[in-house]
Amino acid sequence: MSGVTTGYTSLQTSISDYLARSDLTSWIPLFVQNWEERFYRDPLNVGIWMESALNVAMANNLAALPTDYLRLKNAYLSGILAPPLFGCASADIHMW
Repeated sequence: MSGVTTGYTSLQTSISDYLARSDLTSWIPLFVQNWEERFYRDPLNVGIWMESALNVAMANNLAALPTDYLRLKNAYLSGILAPPLFGCASADIHMW
């Protein structure tokens, strides 16, 4: 097993060493990508270091989401008497 994982290349090397199978080397990037996607879909893994504030202008009751959007923590609508919105994942957003 290789030493400390310090970046993506050393992560791939560590996985390859752990598996001890050279025929799976080409599958390691896909394995890492699948693991990351699964990890970030779990709301328990979204930390404060991933939070950011966002101000958007609504047009026809729609707002564009950033490409790195994971989940809504809370939202307040200015100029409208409505309760705040809480916890909405991108997979839960549907087009009307």
